Amino acid sequence: MSGDPAAKRRYYERNREAVIAATAAWQKANPERMVASRRRNASKRAAYDRTRRAIHGDKIRAQGRAYRAAHQEMYRAYGAAYYAANRARIIEDSAKARAIRSAFVDAARAGGCVDCGNKHLGVLQSDHVRGKKTASIAWMVGQRVAFPTLFAELDKCETRCANCHVLVTAQRRKKVA
Repeated sequence: MSGDPAAKRRYYERNREAVIAATAAWQKANPERMVASRRRNASKRAAYDRTRRAIHGDKIRAQGRAYRAAHQEMYRAYGAAYYAANRARIIEDSAKARAIRSAFVDAARAGGCVDCGNKHLGVLQSDHVRGKKTASIAWMVGQRVAFPTLFAELDKCETRCANCHVLVTAQRRKKVA
């Protein structure tokens, strides 16, 4: 039986409960070997997954998208149930994340308007003057966009008060038109 996979399968099917009990007893008696085994298997699995993704990445992503599209209602129900069960924590975490991002944006605007020097944070805005605008800073803060993305967008901006921002934008548009 040692080399024949079919014989192993037949033995397991006949003695399933006994094999499961014996395996559980061995695992309980050898916890240190189980930890080592799990670590070995986890690293082997991770290496296999990395190789598989490198070779078949597009196919795997397409399969994932197709599965998610086919099971959209299930995912929607799971998301709603998760939100209902964790609503308070989710709202609190979102508020904290927005507050942290807002603090970074306020610190970036602390120098005041580049035209008139106004330093009141309530009227300061980010004027995109360099590069292509991907999104507004306020939207990025509200959506909890990753910090590197937010900082990259802030690097494209100059701080202006609302009045100067409107005037400079109007002048810029007249030059283009």
